[in-house]
This record gives sequence, structure tokens and C-alpha cells, in this order.
Amino acid sequence: MAWPTRLTEEVINDYLSQGAWEPATISDYWDKNADRNPQGIAVTDGQQEFTWVEAKVWTDQLALAMVRLGLRRDDVLVVQLPNSAELPLIRVACEKAGILCLPVPRTLRQAEMRFCLRFTEAAAIVAPWSYRDFDYFGMIRELQGEMPHLRHILVAGKEVPAGAFSLHELACHRREERGELTALEARCYKAAEVSLINSTTGSTGLPKFAEYTAAARLLYGRSYVDVLELTEQDVLAALSPAAGGPNIPVYFAAPRIGAKTVFLKHFEPRAAFELIQQERVTLACVVPAQLAMMASYPRRDRHDLSSVRFWLSVGAPLAPNLAREAEDRLGGIVLNTYGAVDWGGVVFTSPLDPPEARYFTVGRPRVGTEVRLVDEEGRPAAPGQVGELQGRGPSCSSGYYRNPEATLK
Repeated sequence: MAWPTRLTEEVINDYLSQGAWEPATISDYWDKNADRNPQGIAVTDGQQEFTWVEAKVWTDQLALAMVRLGLRRDDVLVVQLPNSAELPLIRVACEKAGILCLPVPRTLRQAEMRFCLRFTEAAAIVAPWSYRDFDYFGMIRELQGEMPHLRHILVAGKEVPAGAFSLHELACHRREERGELTALEARCYKAAEVSLINSTTGSTGLPKFAEYTAAARLLYGRSYVDVLELTEQDVLAALSPAAGGPNIPVYFAAPRIGAKTVFLKHFEPRAAFELIQQERVTLACVVPAQLAMMASYPRRDRHDLSSVRFWLSVGAPLAPNLAREAEDRLGGIVLNTYGAVDWGGVVFTSPLDPPEARYFTVGRPRVGTEVRLVDEEGRPAAPGQVGELQGRGPSCSSGYYRNPEATLK
């Protein structure tokens, strides 16, 4: 069992009894949408599109395939892919198979990937053969020779090299034996078990790996649903390639309400505008640098952006002038956030906040998040005093994977 590192059974039971956590998992929501709205579009990236029922079949089959490949419960599957419709599906399949999913940026190269794969003792990895002139398979194949625990390479895309399994073939060829899906239910992660690992940016050196339960991530998603009043009619877009941060609503709010999600494979302002116009995006998830590029794009008026209700900016400080300029030039409301992969607390502005609050603050803590500012001695900081921010709450990371020392710090 992937027990949360720093949470006791008493804390988990408190979260559940108070309603902060719920017993449902991410895969539960995906499967529920398949029953409720089978032909509704769940996710698209402009090249691939999945209805909710297609997504259920795809995730069931991939989960079964990973079990047949010999992946054990709590093994780690690393995912190094560009933005694609397959990203959320792989997470769901991993949850169903009881396999820890670790998405990492596609920009990581040999040194960082060697560390990630070795530290987590990953059993398998999903990656493209090549993308934007980089040979991912070649890099991974070389690393595999150093790591006997890395047993399988799954390659996304139409062409697959010798020595790898086709992600498409594994997920799309339906051939479960009687009783296999029932047996899968015993492996599926529970809401209070760690099912997802996110890599940090490595600001203090090589990356660390923050662990999350489905319950914590779904609570974060619920905060966006409630504050932004999201419904099934909304369309959420991942314009950033982030595994969390800006795209938390895409991964963890959309399934709650059965809303469609769209992934932009590679960001350029024109491509983003075309996607927004074509898919009638209502919530665009970005980092500030992307927002700045779109606000300053000279031909933005050629695209219809009127569907966008909100621009959610995450991942770096948002300058007040940029927020104001983006609203003036792009329409919609810009929302600011505060947080980090390592922490997981929920702090963001509301569309009901006055403009000055949205431009000059990061909003307020939500869904049980508590924050305080302390001085160098750990005492509460005085008003106006510079200090260190501390936070806790039911949406937070449960610690660093396989790193109790860093968790204690």
C-alpha cells in the first residue's frame, strides 16, 4: 500500500469524516462520466479525441496490459510526453492498476532522467520515440542498460522501435479475459493512498518527488469548481505542459463535472488562439510568460477569444500590469494563484474579487488550507514584516517520495 509519508491514519480519518476528502478516486469520476454521458467528448489534443466511454475502454485496457507486463502494485511508471490527450488517460490507467504515476517534463535530458529513474526505481516509462528533433527512445534505451529495474519502455505514437511496446497497441486492443477487470478492482488505488508523484523543479539541485493522494488532488479540483462555478458546459484548456500547477483544473476539476478538456501540444500564441477559437475554451490554464506572449501578440484580433471566461495564471509571480493588460487585450478575467508542487495548498483569487485584489494579491486560502507568516525564529511575523510562509491542509502533498529527511524539513 502506498501510504502517505507524513499522514497518520487519524489525520486521514479526520479528513474523510469532515468531508474534506471523499472516498471517490479520479478513475471513479472518469468511469462515472462514461456511464452518464458515454458519447460526450472527454479529451482532445487536435489529433486524438476520446469520448468518455472510449476513455474508459482505453484506461481499462492499458491498466490490464501493464499488469500483464508484470508491473506490480506500487511500481513506478514515469511519463515523459509532450501535451497530449493520452496524458490524463495514462494517469487514470495507472490508478486502476495500482501503479504510481510520475509525469516529468519532456525537457529533461540524460542526467535528470538518470536520477529520476534510478531514485524511484521506475519499472517502466512512457515516452515518444522522438519529438522536436530529440531521440527520447535512444536516451532511455541507453539508461535502461544501467538500470535492471527499468523493465519496459512504452512508446507513444504510430511508429515504435524494436525493444519497445506500443502504447496504442496496449491500450486499444481489447482482449481481457474473464475476471480480469474484477481482479483489477483489488489493485486500484483507494482515495487515501498515494497514487501520483510530481517532480519538483529542482531549485535546490536535482528534483525531489512530491507524493499526492487522489483525495487531496480532487479537493484541489473541487475548489476551482466551486469558486469559478464550473459546469459540464465549460471547456478547460492545458496551454502549459505542466504536470500540475496551471493544469490542476484540467486534471482534477474537469472529471468531477464531466467537462471537456483540450491539450495544446506545443505552445505558440497563434496555435493557442486557434485552439481556443476552435474548441470554444472557457478556462485557459497558463503560466505568466505565456499570458505575456499572448497579450502582446500583434494579430490576436484575428481570433475569436470571446468564449474565455478565465485565464488561470500559475507557476510564477504575475505582474499586476500584465494581469490588467491581458484582461484589456484578451478579454475574460485573469486569476492569480500561489502554490508549489512541494506544498499543494490552495490559494487563488476569485472572479468576485475587485480588480485591485486580483491584480495585487494571490487571493485567499481555500478548502481548509491554512497559512501563516513566521520570522527567522519561527514566531508569527508582525504586520508588514518579511518572513517565511508556512502552510498546511487537506489538499497538501503528503511528503516527498522515498525521502523522509526532506519531508521532515
